[in-house]
Amino acid sequence: MRVPRIMWAGIAIVALMWAGLIALLVAQRMQGSTGPTDSQLADIRAGTIGPNGEGTRIDPPAPLKNFTLPSSNGGELSLHDLRGKYVLLFFGYTHCPDLCPTTLAQFRQIKQQLGSKAKDVSFVFVSVDPDRDTPAVLRRYVRSFDPSFIGLSGDHKVLDAIKSDYGLYYQLNKDEGANYTVNHSSSIYLIDPDGRLIMVYSYGTNTEVITRDLERMLS
Repeated sequence: MRVPRIMWAGIAIVALMWAGLIALLVAQRMQGSTGPTDSQLADIRAGTIGPNGEGTRIDPPAPLKNFTLPSSNGGELSLHDLRGKYVLLFFGYTHCPDLCPTTLAQFRQIKQQLGSKAKDVSFVFVSVDPDRDTPAVLRRYVRSFDPSFIGLSGDHKVLDAIKSDYGLYYQLNKDEGANYTVNHSSSIYLIDPDGRLIMVYSYGTNTEVITRDLERMLS
């Protein structure tokens, strides 16, 4: 029996997600953070994030390296420029057929649900495909979801320098031609106002779960 192509794609996405999260947690332990417990690591390897699918809490919060990238708003933007606000961050690319538009639509829903509290949250989309995703392209793309969203054009050297902080994985399939796809990890990262990673959400986490966490932190 032939396995449908869409099923293979789903299997690949799940595998990338768990591989990225495991890499993140291992990197944190190597850096001396107590990080998630052995029980949390077991949950991730088993395909479960949190007892109720609520995300993985990074405790204690993990400091993140600062990085600077070309911004969709013009000029360059550093992670440290966003200090004082919570940051929801996602890595992807504008030609992505499914994960990226779905996640940015979820960001829009979260912002709507937060109401006036959303002013204290930055929604950031970091492209792993800088050859096609120039700041101008990112500007049109992220603004199609919300005018306040920020797009960053990811330089490969910068991405390589920070990928261990996020358990980031990506692979450009340029052998496919001009319309190549990119395999990439699909987690959403929540960063606190001090620039520390505090939560990791898997792709498909319920929007209300993320909104609830932010509302609690913003109260």
